Order: sequence, then structure tokens, then C-alpha cells
Amino acid sequence: MNYRRIFGLKLSCFVTIDPSTFEVTNTFDYADVKKLKPKDGDADAFSFTCSKNGAMEWKSEFRNQLLTEFVRLRGMRLDDATLGLPAPFGCERIKRNSLREPGCLLVRPHALCETAPDGTVISEYRFLQVAAVQDAAEDPTVLVLHVAGRARVWAVNPANGGKANLVAKMKEQAALIGLDLKQGPPTSIEQVNRNTRRAEC
Repeated sequence: MNYRRIFGLKLSCFVTIDPSTFEVTNTFDYADVKKLKPKDGDADAFSFTCSKNGAMEWKSEFRNQLLTEFVRLRGMRLDDATLGLPAPFGCERIKRNSLREPGCLLVRPHALCETAPDGTVISEYRFLQVAAVQDAAEDPTVLVLHVAGRARVWAVNPANGGKANLVAKMKEQAALIGLDLKQGPPTSIEQVNRNTRRAEC
């Protein structure tokens, strides 16, 4: 039998709520959720297992948005090794004036995060908002990320598998929330800058 439920996402746990009475029907610990995955062939469905209830399947027309917040909060409760996240990737942000600023890129369950050398998060690029990733023809270390109508450009250090491993891990995490990060055709840094200037006119 199917039941209608409201998902309530909290920092410490998540709950299901009966929409007819607004009573909490179940409380789940993020650490107890295993095998979270979208269902192939159904854009609304996803499933997970937990020790309390075993395997459970859910459907929501807002699945990707729900899972984005779900894995973000779950990622705050579990360590990177448990989540299967890679170590930070050293990088340089390439600015439009060709200046380069050092930093790091972190693959999180819901987003790619850019940090300053001291670890302070500068920007968060949610997979939900990523239109495409591209290579730069003139430099195999360069990653171009198109998000929310703008492009970001980094040169990724070869350590930790370099750009190829960074993109692979991004796509891996995005797939867990039902998203397919598109790989665009190779471009150039100058072309990206020209497109940005044109968009600002």
C-alpha cells in the first residue's frame, strides 16, 4: 500500500509526516541511510535502505531538489570516507584578466565547492544548476563549468588524479541524486571570455 508523506529535512535527522494530521510517522538518522539511489526509468522515484525499515521506495515530482538537500545535510553528518568523497583538488581560478588565484575544489554530495587556500568556502556550485562541463583545447588541465548562466574556469593540479578524476567524481555524485552532468564540446579560455563579455552587453 502506498502512503502520502511529507519529507522533513533537519540538521540532525529527517522525518516523514502524515499530511492529513501533520503527525511525525518516522524519524531517520542520516547515518542509517544506505544505498540511496534514483530509480532508473522513473524520474520521480528513489530508494534507500535503513536498519529500522529495510528497503524503502519513494516518489516525488521534486525528486532532484529533494535529494540535493537530503545529501547536503547528510554530508554534514558523515565523514568524507564514508560518503566516498575524494580529497580536495588543488587549483587556480583563471580570471578574465588572465590572473590566477590559488585555491581548492571540493566535490561534495550536492555540489562542487571552491575554497580559498585557508579552507574558507568561496562559492558553491550545485549540480542541480550545472548546465555543462567543458575542456579547454589549449590546456588539458583546465575545467570550464557552466552554472546559472555563467562560466567558471580553473586549472586543476595533476595531483589526486587531476581534472579527469575531479570531473568523474562530480558526475558520480550528481548521478546519486538523479542528475546527468553534460559534457560539452572542447572550447578555449578566450572563447569563454568572449561569451561572457557578450552576455554582459
